[in-house]
Amino acid sequence: MKPKAIHFLGNPFRWRSIQMRFTVPSLLLLLVAIGLIGFFLIRAGLGNSEVYMAQMQQQVLQQVNDQLSQRLQAAMQLNQINYDSFEAGILKLDDPSPRERYFANHLKSFPDVAMTFIGMADGSFYGARRTAEGDIQVVRNNTATGGASWYYQTNEWGDALDVVEKFSNFDPRTRPWYTKAAEAGIPTFSGTHSHFVFHEPAVTASYPVYDSDGRLIGVFGVDYLLSWLGDTLGKLPIGPSGQVFVTDDAGMLIAVSSGGPSYRMADNGSELIPAKESNNPMVRATMALPLNQYRNGSLSGFRVDGRQYYVGISNFQEYGNNWKIYVVLSADDFLGGTKSALRQTALVLMIAVLLSLFFTIWTGSWVTRPIMRLNIAARELSRGNRLPIHDDGRRDELGELNRSFNEMGLKLINLVTHLEEEVSLRTQELQERNEELHQLSFSDGLTGIANRRLFDDAMRAAWSTARRHGRQVAVFMLDIDLFKDYNDTYGHQAGDDCLKAIGRVLTEKTRRSTDLAARYGGEEFAVVLQDAQIDQLQSFAEDIRRGVEALELEHRLSPYGKVTVSIGVAHAAPAAGTEPTDLIERADRALYRAKERGRNRVEPNEPKVD
Repeated sequence: MKPKAIHFLGNPFRWRSIQMRFTVPSLLLLLVAIGLIGFFLIRAGLGNSEVYMAQMQQQVLQQVNDQLSQRLQAAMQLNQINYDSFEAGILKLDDPSPRERYFANHLKSFPDVAMTFIGMADGSFYGARRTAEGDIQVVRNNTATGGASWYYQTNEWGDALDVVEKFSNFDPRTRPWYTKAAEAGIPTFSGTHSHFVFHEPAVTASYPVYDSDGRLIGVFGVDYLLSWLGDTLGKLPIGPSGQVFVTDDAGMLIAVSSGGPSYRMADNGSELIPAKESNNPMVRATMALPLNQYRNGSLSGFRVDGRQYYVGISNFQEYGNNWKIYVVLSADDFLGGTKSALRQTALVLMIAVLLSLFFTIWTGSWVTRPIMRLNIAARELSRGNRLPIHDDGRRDELGELNRSFNEMGLKLINLVTHLEEEVSLRTQELQERNEELHQLSFSDGLTGIANRRLFDDAMRAAWSTARRHGRQVAVFMLDIDLFKDYNDTYGHQAGDDCLKAIGRVLTEKTRRSTDLAARYGGEEFAVVLQDAQIDQLQSFAEDIRRGVEALELEHRLSPYGKVTVSIGVAHAAPAAGTEPTDLIERADRALYRAKERGRNRVEPNEPKVD
């Protein structure tokens, strides 16, 4: 008679053989299913996060490019305004009060500009600067100041008050921005140089002015301090540990978002620091990498203090500048949450495997059917479908295994859902920021209507469409009559309110989706009309003129007693070899005739024979 214990267990070899036949296939199936789920989840999570991070990197590079391009273009535009005002006799350099009001008030319209000025061929120097506190000061440098630059405090209108600072022995003709413009003979940028007054690196837009005999009269200039660029870089969405910095073609550090200045003081002012010698460890580590490691659309990186960073690079080559932009993103800032979720996933998978092994060994052959149900649920989960196992209320190992598997599947599905929602949220944020940048790039900040850039794009598109389909294009050029007198009489705030009101009139009148009203510059507006009806142009322009007149904005210096506009109208059917600028020039000439013939009128241009 066999002992009871042996009788209870049966033949140990037979028990082991049955257990192995049950355990091995079941465990292999579970391991494969759960392993595939974990593999695809981890790969998908890391892949999506790296794609998002690469997209973020490219977006930041594009933002920096756009910011630089817009600011440098604004400097060129301000120089062009100054040149046009000088040529038109609006800016009179020999009359101190109007000259200083002109420079001071134009500087207020460009908040990022440090200084706007003109250096004359005789060594005199006039302009306005913005102090670190945001105050506007004007400068005089002529024979009366003995060749020194005297800076004056100004009142709200830009009139010079008391002398606040003097800089001796300042000769504009020796400055890099003057010599560069004199050599080039055209508007240009000076490259980085030490600012004579602020004693920090600056970049200057220069515009040479010549007389009718080709002799250099002077050079208009607009200064940007490179500290402005560093402040701009510091506002980019790069995470708490990220860095953005800019270098020139010689590897000198132009600006950095954080981690120390980009220049040092020297005997003759300030000088740029080589990027590879920066006290910022991430800048040094980035510059130590070979250039062939940077690939567009992919992540290239390095480690600093045990942390992983990824680098993106792009070139900025505009207006004679040859700069490189580097964006350094921290993996912890963007992938930390993903890695934590993946560690939790791996832990859940490991627990699931251990539980499966434990319950399979101790349940034996009678657990085959529940294991099969578990196997079916695992296969569905590997396909992304959660198939809960029915809980029959069992409190033994099989019931616990069923509940554990259901919980694991829910966690896995929640983790996947969380990752998808996180990627979707980040993508939406990127789209919103892109829309904000697009709005800033193509709308006028004061009036809210289209700016000059969008007008030029719309004009080229309308011209091309009309030429393909044999249609007419019309352009209105509008100018506020005696607007300078209005500003001088009522103040610049009233002038801004006047511009906004006229912008609203244009928005109300141009309701077709193919029409566009834009602020062309200063007090000048423009309207482009696609597929124009020629017989209606005059009445349409008159409607706009009457709409402005109906605003009833008082203007004591106007012969009409209120704010009015003059409008020049031109239209054409574009032909081969013609350009949109031809039509704009014709509208300008019509506007000029309207001014000559008494203002507050619409003047059509004679149709051009194409």
